[in-house]
Amino acid sequence: MSVKAYELVELIPRFISPTGDKHVKIECIECSGRYVFIGTSDGHVVKYSVQETASKNASSSPFVYHREGQRFFDAKKPVRLIKAASALEKLLVLYDTTLYVLNINDLELIGSRLKNVQTFCVNENPRSTDPFLVQICVAPVSKGQLAIHNVTPDDKITHTNTFNLQEPVKCLCADCGIICAALRDKYIILDCDQGQVQDLFPFDKDTFTPYLCKVAKEEFLLSGPDGLGIFVCSAGTSNRPPLQWSYPLTSLTFHHPYILGVSNEIIMVHSIVDQQQKQAIPFLGGQLIGNYDGHIYVCSQTSLYALVPVPWEKQVEALLVDEHVEEALSLLEKVGHSGGLTGQIDPLKKRFKQQAAFIYFARSDLEIALDLFLDSEIDEREIISIFPGIMPSASAFVRTVPPLHNIADVNQLFHGNEKKITEVKQFLLHFLQMAHDSKTSLYCLEIDTALLKLYAELGQNKELESLLESPVFSGDFQSCLAWLKDRRLHHAQALLLLRNGKRSEALSLWCQMISGELNDPNFKGVTFFAQVLKTIGDAEILWQYADLVLDNNEEHGVELFIQKQTEKNTASVMELDPNTVANYLQRYPTALILYLEYLINDKGVEEEKFHTQLAVQYIDAISKLKSQNRENELDFNETVLRLRIFLQKSNLYRAKFLLPKVRDVGLDQEVAVLYGKMGDHEKALSILATQLRDFKGAEEYCLLNGDRKENNSYNMLFHSLLSIYLNPEHRGKKTDEYLAPALDLLNAYASEIDPVKAIEIIPPHWSVNILETFLRGALRSSMNKFRSTKMEKSLAKADSIQGAETLYTLEKHSLKLVESNYCCVCKKPFSDLKFARYPNDVITHVECGRLANVCPLTGHCFSLPKSVQPRS
Repeated sequence: MSVKAYELVELIPRFISPTGDKHVKIECIECSGRYVFIGTSDGHVVKYSVQETASKNASSSPFVYHREGQRFFDAKKPVRLIKAASALEKLLVLYDTTLYVLNINDLELIGSRLKNVQTFCVNENPRSTDPFLVQICVAPVSKGQLAIHNVTPDDKITHTNTFNLQEPVKCLCADCGIICAALRDKYIILDCDQGQVQDLFPFDKDTFTPYLCKVAKEEFLLSGPDGLGIFVCSAGTSNRPPLQWSYPLTSLTFHHPYILGVSNEIIMVHSIVDQQQKQAIPFLGGQLIGNYDGHIYVCSQTSLYALVPVPWEKQVEALLVDEHVEEALSLLEKVGHSGGLTGQIDPLKKRFKQQAAFIYFARSDLEIALDLFLDSEIDEREIISIFPGIMPSASAFVRTVPPLHNIADVNQLFHGNEKKITEVKQFLLHFLQMAHDSKTSLYCLEIDTALLKLYAELGQNKELESLLESPVFSGDFQSCLAWLKDRRLHHAQALLLLRNGKRSEALSLWCQMISGELNDPNFKGVTFFAQVLKTIGDAEILWQYADLVLDNNEEHGVELFIQKQTEKNTASVMELDPNTVANYLQRYPTALILYLEYLINDKGVEEEKFHTQLAVQYIDAISKLKSQNRENELDFNETVLRLRIFLQKSNLYRAKFLLPKVRDVGLDQEVAVLYGKMGDHEKALSILATQLRDFKGAEEYCLLNGDRKENNSYNMLFHSLLSIYLNPEHRGKKTDEYLAPALDLLNAYASEIDPVKAIEIIPPHWSVNILETFLRGALRSSMNKFRSTKMEKSLAKADSIQGAETLYTLEKHSLKLVESNYCCVCKKPFSDLKFARYPNDVITHVECGRLANVCPLTGHCFSLPKSVQPRS
C-alpha cells in the first residue's frame, strides 16, 4: 500500500424498502446527476436526491439524501440492472427478464419494452454523430446471440443488428464498435464492423464468476482465474501486465488511474500504471461498485457508500514521498486535462513536477529529468546548488522551502562515483546551455558562472572561449577567475581579465605565454595576440607590445598596423601616421614591405617616398637573397616578380634613383622597365632584345608603352625595335638570330610600322619575296588610312555645308526690336541687344527662354535642326 486515494463515506447507511420489509436487499444502483437509483430484490426502483454539504465534521457524513419517489413492478422479483440515458432523460431497467424504459423524473413507464433479456449494457461511444442516440447491446435469455438496439428520443427501442454466438452471454461491455462478453465458460471479443468473433481465454463455469469493465478506448479489464485481472484490447491482445487481486471479486470498476475491486471484506485499489495495489479499504458484505459519471458508489445488500477521492494534491504528494513517481505524474496528467482547474493550481503542479524531476535525477534517468525540469520551468539555481563549487560566491540563492528534494550534493548522492558525477555534470551543462541560449532566464550570473566552470572542468575549451568572447556573458568575475587559476587555464583567464577591463593583466599573461614562461595549448599564439591589440584600439598599448609581436613573427606583427575595410572595431580609432609606422618598421624589412604594399595597393597612397621606399625594400631583399647563393630560389623569384610588377604598374617612384640599384643586383629586365619609365625606350628595347634575347617581351613593351590615340607613338617604338634588329653590328655577328624576329615584327605589325622608314633600314639584299607579307600589310593599311581620311574629309565638308545653310536660313529672316518691346515671360523690357527668338516670332530674354523647342507663350513644340541643341 502506498497511497490513500479514496475515503469511504456513508451515503445511505441503512436502506429500507418502501414497503418497510427489512429483508429486502439492494440488487443494483445507478446515478444520473444528483439522483441515485436503487433497484431492490422485491421489484422496486427507488429514486434518491443526494447533495454534498459543506460540513467538515469527521463524525458526520458530507452527504444528505432524501427519497424522491419509487416505482414498483407487479411481481416481487428482483430489479437486476439499471442504466441511465441522461441525454434522453430515460432509465433503462432490467426487471426479471424484461427491459423497460422509465421516465427519469417521475419513473413512469414509457415507450416499448424488450422481453426475454438476460443482460444488457450501454455503449457510451457509439459510432454515430447523433448526440441523442443511445445504443444498447442486449443478450437474450438462453440464446447464443447479441443484439444491437437504439433507444430513440420518441421512446422507441429499435433493432439494428444481431450477431450469433456459440453460447448465451452472462455479462458484457461495449465501446465504439467492439463488444467484450463473458459466455458460459470463456471470454470473447466481437468486432461489430467486421462481424468477427475472437476467443480470449476460458474459465471454469462452475467455480468462477466473470466480471469486466471498460478502462480505455476499445480496451477492457477482465477478471480471470486465480485472482488475475487481465487487460484486453480490440485486437484480442494485452498491452499491459495483469494485476493480482488479493480477495475474490464481487464487482469491479475503473476510475483513472485506479482499478477498484470489491469483495466481501475489502475494497481493493490498484494503479493502472504499474498494476500494483495502492490501497485497501475494509468493507464487509461488498456487493457492487461502479463509476457513475465520476461518482464512485459501493454497496452491500443493505447500505450504500461513496468513495470520495482524496484531493489530488495529497495523493501526488504521498506518491512522491514514496517515490512512486510514474503514478504521481500519471495522476498529474489526469488533473491537467480536467476542465474545472484554474491557473492557481499551476504553481503546485510545477512544484510536483520539479520534485519528480529530482527523483528521476537521483535515479540517473537524466532524459526524463531534463524534460520535467524544462516543462516545470524550474529555477536553474536549484539544480546548480547540488553541484559543489559551481554556484558563484556572489549569489544570494537559498533553496526552496520546503525543499524539493533531499539531495545534499551530487558527491553524496553518487558516493563519489567519478563516472556518475561526470555524467550528471554533462547533464547540467546541457541544461544550462539550453537556458543560456533561450535568453529567458533571470539568473544569468549563476548560469554563466556555472557554464564557465563546467566547460573548464570538462575540458571543452572551444566552448569556454566562445562563452568568454560572448557579448552577453555575465558570470561572477572573482569566482570564475579563481576557478580558471586553479586549473591553470591561462588563456581563458586572460580572456576573462580582458573582458572585465583588466587589460594590462591580460596582456601580461599572453606575453608570458608567447615567451614560454607559461604554457597553455589553447593559446593561439602571436596571431591572436596581435588581433587582441588591434581590437583594443589603444595606440599606446599597441606601441608597447609591437616589438614583441614583430620579433616573433613579422608577417603577423605588421597586422597591428594594417586595417582591412571589413574590420570595424579595430585600429581605425588609433589614426596611426603612415610615416611614423614606416620609420618604426625599418628594423623589420619583411613587415615594412607588407605595410608599404598595404599603403600603396589597398589604401591607394600616391606619395612618391612610399613608392620609392617599397622599390628599395624589394631591391634590398633581392640582394640579400642573392647573397645566399640561391638557397631560397623560390623566395628570390617571387620577390623579383613582385618588384617587376610594381615597377610596371607604378608611375610615382624615382626611376633615376632606383636605376643604379637595380643595375647593381643584375636585374636587366627591371633595368629595361626603369629606362622605359624614364622615356628612354631605345635603351629599354636594346636591353630586352640584345641582352635578354626576349624578343616577345620587346614586342609587348612596344604595345604596352605605345598610345593608340597617337599613331606616331607605336610607329616610333616599333621602328626603334626594328632598327635594333637590323643594326649592322648585330647583322655582322649573328645574322640568323635577328633575322627571324625582324621578319616576325614586320609581318605582325605591318600596320603600325612606317613602310618608308622601314625600307630605308632594311638590308638591300633582302628579296621582295621575303618582304611580301609586310608589303601587302603595309599597302593594305596605307590604303585603309587613305580611304578613311578621305571619307572623314567628305563628312566634315558636308557638315560644314549644312551648318552654313542653317545659319543662312536663320539670318535671312529679320526682326525689328524697338523700345516698346518686352519679354513675354518676365514682362520686362530688353536692356541690351541679347534676346531669344522662337520660330513663331515670340521673343524673350535669353535666360527666360529655357527650352529652345517650346514656346513659353503658346506652349507649341518646334522641331529644331540637329545643329541647334535645346537649352536645359
